[in-house]
Amino acid sequence: MKVSLDRVFWYRVILVTIGLGWGLTVSLATIATSTGFDPLAVTFWSTVLTFVLLTLILLILRRRPPLDARHIRFFALTGFLGTAFPHALTLYVAKELPAGIRAIVFALIPMMTLLASFLLRFEQATIRRLIGISLGFAAVVLLVQPGTDARSTSDLFWIGVALIVSVSYTAENLYISVRRPEGLHPLTALWGMNAVAVGLLFLAMVAMGIEFRVEIGLGEAEVAILAMSVIHIGCYAGLIFLLSHGGAVFGSQVAYIVTPAGIFWGALILSEDLTLTIIISTIMVLTGLAFTQPRAKTQSPS
Repeated sequence: MKVSLDRVFWYRVILVTIGLGWGLTVSLATIATSTGFDPLAVTFWSTVLTFVLLTLILLILRRRPPLDARHIRFFALTGFLGTAFPHALTLYVAKELPAGIRAIVFALIPMMTLLASFLLRFEQATIRRLIGISLGFAAVVLLVQPGTDARSTSDLFWIGVALIVSVSYTAENLYISVRRPEGLHPLTALWGMNAVAVGLLFLAMVAMGIEFRVEIGLGEAEVAILAMSVIHIGCYAGLIFLLSHGGAVFGSQVAYIVTPAGIFWGALILSEDLTLTIIISTIMVLTGLAFTQPRAKTQSPS
């Protein structure tokens, strides 16, 4: 079925908006943790807000989440691998690394997922795809070379933590691809993930003695937390729409926008420097993503 030019235009507007939105959350994470909030507390409250908003959406849509053993197990594992654990680590990393470097490292997630799919024989390895994966990892190696932007031992440690975040999201992607219950709506899945994550983060905060501090009013941190929650839901819903109407290949192109958007917002909002290392690494990552792009399974509006 041929897609009209007007519809293609709006699909592309949605794609760019999603990329800019998710890129913005990289800088918002820095703001949310820069005013005294513990990163775990920021993660907890942003997850609570996301859960509340999703609950309202499901009520409006009159969707009742399935709560049988199979779905609860799915929510539990994805809630840990894709929400509680990586979100908390991401905000700890946000206190230590510039948004630009984080955007580059997190761009490895689709490449790591593809590499793991090769090893598990879910996907076919090709020379083109292997080159793409190699370019992505080479971009991170470039960042940690002596004399570059990540020149201290502390920076190297936190880049390692950022890579752990990417591994966690990779594990979630693989688990969803093989264990997602048939017919489970993506927004319902996101609701279940956040419900479990709220519980896990609450227990972690109690165990670690972290204060559940909420200030009256909306300061920078509170606004950033609220914005991250709203943007996450909006971008996720937009991606679902694109995957459903524009095809998997077209929707996957959001990865090309998130990385430069994260770097752009970091420079604009946080006044981060656009160094030569950052620019070269970004080019390498985007080229790697182009080489690892999945093959079309549904028609693209391009």
